[in-house]
Amino acid sequence: MTKLTNFKVEAVSEEGSSGIYSISPLPPGFGTTLGNVLRRILLSSIQGAAITEVRITGVSHQFSTIEGIKEDVVNLILNLKQIRFKLHDENPVVVTLSTKGIKSVTAKDFDANPSAEVMNTDAPIAELTSAKATLELQVLVEPGFGYVQRESNEHPKIGVLPVDSAFSPIMHVADSVEPTRVGEDTNYDKLILRIVTDNSITPREALTQAAQLAVAYFAKISGQSVDLDNLNALVAPIERVEESAVALSKKEASIVVDDLDLPLRTINSLKKFGIHNLGDLVGTPELELMNIRGLGETSIKQIINLVATESWK
Repeated sequence: MTKLTNFKVEAVSEEGSSGIYSISPLPPGFGTTLGNVLRRILLSSIQGAAITEVRITGVSHQFSTIEGIKEDVVNLILNLKQIRFKLHDENPVVVTLSTKGIKSVTAKDFDANPSAEVMNTDAPIAELTSAKATLELQVLVEPGFGYVQRESNEHPKIGVLPVDSAFSPIMHVADSVEPTRVGEDTNYDKLILRIVTDNSITPREALTQAAQLAVAYFAKISGQSVDLDNLNALVAPIERVEESAVALSKKEASIVVDDLDLPLRTINSLKKFGIHNLGDLVGTPELELMNIRGLGETSIKQIINLVATESWK
């Protein structure tokens, strides 16, 4: 059996709905293995909320038009599908909207509801182009997983329009594996996970839930009993990385980026961003590196590898 390494799960960066997490050191190959499992669970099995049906006053079918409103019903429903909700309990909630006059209607115009919170209030819904135009609608918001086509949401109700529902609160997940060092060995894996949510759940909460679900399934396979109502006990808390784990001497920190083993284009991009020496580079979070103009995925991997292997020594 492969020896379990004493790895850590660390938050490299957390900014709003985006988070970057590292899991290391892992035995060779385990970075890809864990990355695939966590990514698939994050995309398919984290509960969210979405609109499943719409009722619009004066509209009996989706191919209708509404007087005084720029969008037809099809486009209006497409706009409603983009609205993200957070439910504060497990029960479906009806949310209403009623407005009139010349204006741009956004998700902010939904009536306040203590059981449902709109996460992207600036999402557009419709353009009212006449002073006499009115828009009154009700949407049913339900909890669920993944993506459900409207055929599955069909209800035999007159005036009710079923909607394709994207329940997953995860907007983006990317995983990559970088080399890392344990003592003199440099063939260990560091798994980097980048998670973006719709703000109804934090990236940290999403990663924790994914890990808990993975542990529950593997425990069941191994014959262990699992308390599914207390999955929090299965996963250790994520540590916060306050600063780089690489300790630099004063002399090392002053090494100019021109002297590092990096491509000239990468060096120029770093200098334009204000990173002039090794101390600046080591102290820059990966999330900031990703925002530097001229640095692609390959360049960032080269920088991470350089820091991980301390190749300037």
